[in-house]
Amino acid sequence: MHEWIALDGVKSTTIPGLAVLAYTPPLLAPRSREETVIAGRLTALTQRDWQREPANLEITLALVGESMQTMLALWQAQALPWLYDATRLELDAMQGYFFRGAVTEVSIEEQTEAWLRARAVFRCNPPLPLRLRSGQAGWTPEADTPIPQQLTAQTATASGSFSAPGFLTIPGGVGGRESAETYLAVTGTWTTLQLGASFSVLEKADTATTLFIDCENAQVWQLTEDGVEVNMMGVTTGDLPELRPGAASLQVGGQGLQVTVRVLIIERG
Repeated sequence: MHEWIALDGVKSTTIPGLAVLAYTPPLLAPRSREETVIAGRLTALTQRDWQREPANLEITLALVGESMQTMLALWQAQALPWLYDATRLELDAMQGYFFRGAVTEVSIEEQTEAWLRARAVFRCNPPLPLRLRSGQAGWTPEADTPIPQQLTAQTATASGSFSAPGFLTIPGGVGGRESAETYLAVTGTWTTLQLGASFSVLEKADTATTLFIDCENAQVWQLTEDGVEVNMMGVTTGDLPELRPGAASLQVGGQGLQVTVRVLIIERG
């Protein structure tokens, strides 16, 4: 038996009579790499990055009530909605990490007059434990607002001001086993702006501007005074910044820089 799991930050212990009997430990989900066979060579050319399929994590729950009627009422009113809407799973044995995904199945395995045992399937996508590297302990991004728009000096992993090219240091470096999810907010003015190894913004910013960058979903945008998103991908070139395990900093370059750069990373694996 486990002490708790949490779905979207709400622990199982908040639901009266609910207990976590077991859950499957995270395993290595099926993965593959793109391979190119070249005639005359014994070894195929293999891409560096893995492609992974979502994976299921099974959870066994028990619910106890004074009677069948009270138990089913509690299940319908509290337990089932808690499971149904979940997009984030935390396990008591892996504190500091979480899984992103959704509950795809709930089934009742056994039921008596006073208790029931249920099986829930949380489909993890990606199939890796994630670790949010926020500077503000306990902070979790809101689901309804793009992450780059939530970055502040407190919530970001790192922040820095630049009037000349330099490097934004990532405290403790980048951990995990795969490239980190990377989110950026750049505020200020610039003649040219470069981030990472090859990403460049081609449009000059003469007045104070905030550029939001979601490297995970390949989106770059600004907000108008009315809060309308303006897609800026058309005025950029190169690959979006990538922070791999072991990276210690993010390169910031360009000309005419008067910018503050904030970055948030979510480590994978």
